[in-house]
Amino acid sequence: MQAGHVGARVAAATGTLRCNTMEKQQTYGQGLAENSAPPALFGVLIASLAENLAVHMEALDLTDKNAQVAGKTNRFTTSQ
Repeated sequence: MQAGHVGARVAAATGTLRCNTMEKQQTYGQGLAENSAPPALFGVLIASLAENLAVHMEALDLTDKNAQVAGKTNRFTTSQ
C-alpha cells in the first residue's frame, strides 16, 4: 500500500482532512523575508551597545584605578 493511501485512510477514520496545496508552500524568498527581522534587530542592539560603551568611556575618571580597568576593557570590547 502506498503512503498516500494510508494518509487517506487515517483521514477517513479520524474525520480529518489534510490538504496540501501549492498555495500554502513557502518559497525560499518568503522564508528569508520572514526571518530577516531578528538579525536586523540584533544589529540594532549591537550598535546601541557600542554607542553606550562610547558614552561610558567618555564619562570615566581615568585617575581612578577601577575606571582605568573599565576603560581598558571597553576599548578592548569596542575594538573587536
